[in-house]
Amino acid sequence: QSVTAAAAYRAGEHLHSEYYGTDSDYTRKGGVVHTEIFLPDHAPREYADRQTLWDAVENAERGKKTMRSIEARMKELAQLIRYAEDDKRLKPLIDEMNAIRWPKKREAFRQEHEREIKRYYLAHRKLGEHADGNKIPLSDWRKELAAWQTEHDAEYKKLKEDREEFRKLHRIKGRLESALTPERQRSRERPER
Repeated sequence: QSVTAAAAYRAGEHLHSEYYGTDSDYTRKGGVVHTEIFLPDHAPREYADRQTLWDAVENAERGKKTMRSIEARMKELAQLIRYAEDDKRLKPLIDEMNAIRWPKKREAFRQEHEREIKRYYLAHRKLGEHADGNKIPLSDWRKELAAWQTEHDAEYKKLKEDREEFRKLHRIKGRLESALTPERQRSRERPER
């Protein structure tokens, strides 16, 4: 789910994600009591508009070191590693098939192992785009995946800490509002002189 879709859900509004090109319409969602955007003094005033704010957030999330890009690269590496392992594991099967001289026996072998053969050729084709000549850099991919996993875990830990800090601030805000609410009501009830 995109950040914009989550913001639309929480606010019960209709927002358009520029990044994904999708609309999220939660205007009929019930249970939203109050929505408000609190901006720090140094934030641009146009961020008071929810659409502008979340488009800016998604645009900021396009860099090389964002969680989204880290996870995308990790997924790509994991897929390449699976293809390389399939290529290595199924190569003897292909060699065995190619060693069969008689067409009928070869066709029978192909039908018997059709799934594995298709998997091998898919892996071989995908690896052809990423391999250096005939050499598949499997160990390099594993090292890179491990490095990205370490970075992802560190970023996720930071994100969890930030979320916990946000929850604490949100609880404090709620307590302040509840403490100030009776005072505001009393000031409204007092007759003006």
